Amino acid sequence: MIPGRGCITGIVILAVGLGGLGDVTDVVARHWTTSQIEKRIRATVPQAQGVHAHIRSFPFLKVLVNGHVDEMGGHIDHLTVARLTFDDIDVEIHGLRIKQGDLISNRKVVVTHIDTGTVSATLTAASLTQAFGVPVGVAANSLVASGVAVGVSVRSSRQVVITVAGIGARSFPLPDASLLPCLPSVAFAHQAMVLSCSFDHVPSAFTSFG
Repeated sequence: MIPGRGCITGIVILAVGLGGLGDVTDVVARHWTTSQIEKRIRATVPQAQGVHAHIRSFPFLKVLVNGHVDEMGGHIDHLTVARLTFDDIDVEIHGLRIKQGDLISNRKVVVTHIDTGTVSATLTAASLTQAFGVPVGVAANSLVASGVAVGVSVRSSRQVVITVAGIGARSFPLPDASLLPCLPSVAFAHQAMVLSCSFDHVPSAFTSFG
């Protein structure tokens, strides 16, 4: 069961008052925090399906002492934006700084700084086919439609542009900057197109929760 605000307050008081960073307390606090991350992502991007969060920082409750979390992130199974479905969106954030006062007094996790972050999203042939309206396949390092190479580019206006000779170009918006705060590059892997990039500021879906 996920602890409520009163419970997490008790956990924090216990950890601070007794210096308790025991395994059980740490697991409960970590579970509560990941559930709040998931809630924040769903509120920020309500069309997201299959939201999962994670924290890799042991012990997690060391954040009460030094305000530092090693790694935090989220995974979204599917996100449809203007007819184009992005699969397996993964956000990884490293070296987070947390406001200790807000965590202890207000039961809120407020991220003030990160060292680095990465995000990736996958576009499958099935998703591209449905969005573009013609059969699209993924070759080793390119897209093809009816045997013709398909051009892919990302514009600064946060649009993915797909061009098929003889048909023309169509633009599709990227996922919201709250999840994908940078302009991605395009690569191909596992018979799919992967968009990925790095960032150095806190995506808004991860700034404050609790």
